[in-house]
Amino acid sequence: MDNFAEEMARLNDSQREAVEHNTGPLLIVAGAGTGKTRVLVNRLLYLVKERQVDPNQVLILTFGEKAANELSERADQALPLGQSSDWIRTFHGLGRALLNRHGADIGLSPHAKQVEDTAIWILLKRNIELFNFKYYKQLGQSHKHLADLQKHFSRLKDENISAEDYKKFASAQVESAKGLDEEIEVERVVELAEAYQVYNKILLDNSCLDYGDLLCYSIKLLKERPNILAAWRKQFKYIMVDEFQDTNRAQYELVKLLAGEEANLAVVGDDDQAIYKFRGASLSNIMQFKADYPQAKTVVMIDNYRSGQNILDAAYRFISHNNPDRLEIKENIDKRLVAHLPEAGTITAWDFPDSLAEASAVATEIVALHKSGEMDWKDMAVLFRSHAAADRFVKEFSRLNIPYQYLAHGGLYYRPIVLQLINYLRLLDNYHESMALYKSLSSPSFIMEHLDVLELSRVAREHQWSLFEALKHVVHEPTSKISAGGLVSAGNLLAMIEKHTVIAKEKAISVLIANIVNDIFYPHLDRDRDWPQFRLLGQIYAKAVTLEESIADARLKDFVELIDSELEAGDSGRMPVIIDDADTVKLVTVHSAKGLEYKYVFMADLVDRRFPSNDRGDKIPLPEGLGTESVGNSEHHLQEERRLFYVGMTRAAKGLYLTSYRDSGGKLAKKPSKFIPEIGGIVTTSFDFDTTGTPLDRAIERLDEPALITPPIPLPTKFSYSALETYNHCPLQFKFRHLLKLPIEKKGLTGFGDMMHKILEEFLTPLLPSGEELSEEALSEERFLRVYEKYWTSAGYETKQEAQEHYQLGKKYGRRFLEVMKAKGRPKLLGLEVGFEFALGEWTIYSKVDRVDELPDGTLRLIDYKTGEPMEKPIYDKIKQLLLYKIGVEKKYGRPVSSLVYYQFKAEDEWLEFAPNPKEVIKLEEEMLATIKEIQKGNFAHKPGFLCRYCDFRNACEFAQN
Repeated sequence: MDNFAEEMARLNDSQREAVEHNTGPLLIVAGAGTGKTRVLVNRLLYLVKERQVDPNQVLILTFGEKAANELSERADQALPLGQSSDWIRTFHGLGRALLNRHGADIGLSPHAKQVEDTAIWILLKRNIELFNFKYYKQLGQSHKHLADLQKHFSRLKDENISAEDYKKFASAQVESAKGLDEEIEVERVVELAEAYQVYNKILLDNSCLDYGDLLCYSIKLLKERPNILAAWRKQFKYIMVDEFQDTNRAQYELVKLLAGEEANLAVVGDDDQAIYKFRGASLSNIMQFKADYPQAKTVVMIDNYRSGQNILDAAYRFISHNNPDRLEIKENIDKRLVAHLPEAGTITAWDFPDSLAEASAVATEIVALHKSGEMDWKDMAVLFRSHAAADRFVKEFSRLNIPYQYLAHGGLYYRPIVLQLINYLRLLDNYHESMALYKSLSSPSFIMEHLDVLELSRVAREHQWSLFEALKHVVHEPTSKISAGGLVSAGNLLAMIEKHTVIAKEKAISVLIANIVNDIFYPHLDRDRDWPQFRLLGQIYAKAVTLEESIADARLKDFVELIDSELEAGDSGRMPVIIDDADTVKLVTVHSAKGLEYKYVFMADLVDRRFPSNDRGDKIPLPEGLGTESVGNSEHHLQEERRLFYVGMTRAAKGLYLTSYRDSGGKLAKKPSKFIPEIGGIVTTSFDFDTTGTPLDRAIERLDEPALITPPIPLPTKFSYSALETYNHCPLQFKFRHLLKLPIEKKGLTGFGDMMHKILEEFLTPLLPSGEELSEEALSEERFLRVYEKYWTSAGYETKQEAQEHYQLGKKYGRRFLEVMKAKGRPKLLGLEVGFEFALGEWTIYSKVDRVDELPDGTLRLIDYKTGEPMEKPIYDKIKQLLLYKIGVEKKYGRPVSSLVYYQFKAEDEWLEFAPNPKEVIKLEEEMLATIKEIQKGNFAHKPGFLCRYCDFRNACEFAQN
């Protein structure tokens, strides 16, 4: 029996029915834990094996990058050797691909690029005078409301509402308005419609696209250019959509356009798990699918492989309170999940006198479960509705030395070390912000004793100075009562301010932050104990880099105002959630827990007005009747909260704990969440005392406890070539770069190489197989220069002259590249920026090759672009990366690689081509495996040498300094 037959044999009846569906629309209602990802992958495999469909004629769309990567990885593992799927994308990734290839067909600038929300906020701030605000006068007077305006515009694009659509709607409202109240509302709508038009013009004038534009312009492209639509319909014979309940209206419209009349469209979703309305998701998509496609087949998957039957029955009783507004009622289907686990599962409800008692009891129960010997730490998780509940669990877990990982999408700006950095940035932006200076003096880097700070404040009051003016006075004229140690701290801070002020005036924000972290934070952090702090600082640095990629001239004031505006708007700073397989208890919001599962789940903080939460809604809502999705009401919000609670319940396999408390320090007692009694059949045990003792008891217990232990830094299971080479060069540098992820100043030369790769990827895209006829203009010098201007940035160069030299150099390289390509003949491209993974022992190697060509004999040629110093002939130590590409590409495509090429921009003869040596390939695999095994031992010793003086981390490394 081959792998395909084995996979098909493992499917249950409903899974097989979905997988083997032939043509036409298909609605797969996949309940929690029923194996929807297995169905998607096996349907792709079925189409390839049984229907002889090219995997690249199957488009699979999913919600986020993480899901797309995981699905792509599983598909590559399942597909026959030599076949891979390049069209597993996010919706925005698909939009980006369409516009990169065809944007000019609808008049988009060739320089247009998608930018992050942070860059758009700065564009709005800089162009605020272009808006004519009256009703929303405060928007023109204060930048802090710009985020609300951005969110409003984003909602419009979720609904695929154009500026012209909004304008027509507003005009109709003017004609029908009656009475003063309606006239005021119309004034608001007209003003917003005009603002939307201005906003879109600002984006176009600055060659920028927001996330919504990627979809809205793609829809416009396909509607206005039927020839292009026909080509893409021919490309995608089958379409599958994951998490369909989380799609917005624009995403659904794009899918329907591509599906066409044949409608070989399979959507997978569960209306009971629709929890992203706040991000623009439209529940009506899944509810209306059968209305749009009456001929659609429905397959309901109810076999659950995650949870015990008791838990599933409780979850079903609970979600039924959303009837009749559920697919089960609307389509007359049975969605009651059937467990395949032998254990029935238990549900426990506890109510405590206060929130600290709740945290203590949960932590104690987790310790007891772990001590039972049946549970690893990673088998348990604490779920909460909002991040506000996390802090007390973090403290209690630390007290009991429970290893944990806090999976937070938000809260970056409230982490203590990040607050220190932000306050210092505020101080650089405005010396006279006394609170920022006070907080800097209280930070570990410049610790000034309390009495010295009081004396400094007295000097400031006496002379009516700011705290900064007083600081300068006591440093330069030390006649006050400040201690010698206090004067040293004051002098150090003043010196740092002076140094970093110069950098702030001359350099990019990322360069400034890299210097601040290096000068102020590194000396006071332990790279083993404080690895989480290093990563937090790295995320602020990454935010600055992202901003600069969109707005090269963004400066300190822009960055500080941006962060302050986000804080004022209730955004605590987004963080990427990295879920590792380390043996730790997970602390996570229910939204972030979607798609995860644990043996034991503790749903905590279940009190009224916390879960369900209050309905805050959008501060600038869409006018009623403008979009297809209802503006919403309290009942809609309650239903969404109920679905969120249902998602939390169905994460649990063996045990589900529901915990609440009565006192959180306010005047009124808290009530348990109204959702708990809705479950039915649950008896809550109410405690009138702290089951683990009083707060004083716990404080006394802590006196004899050992010092808190920071969990060891998680070691990776996947490695890139560059990471392994870094380890071989210096294990400590590997730790700094790949484990601690320390921020480093990005040099102009590094950025130049990255830029040339992006330019060539976009320029050569028309050569990829698409079925379209290639125009002469597609490979012209004029088009190359347009793409070049789109990606050129002067950020990262030391001087304007250096930037100008590289600007001209890049154009020279491009012209020469065209000459070489003409001389070699038009290549037959198989892929650009082709990613791959392959197993090496217990670990995974991953990478990406710049270009894969198909040669006349059917073998492959790999090309790697190099902007660094050229080599004259291939030497093993310098060609190892290409040899690794050979291994990965052969495993991906199942075809031999016969030729390797370094295209060296700096060389007189750019094209260095050679055949791979099989013995060198084997040698490379052995070396990589040996390196990984050394990493797993946790050996990160410094390897001294001449190159230490050039290391990016020399100032953070005591060995290099010595």
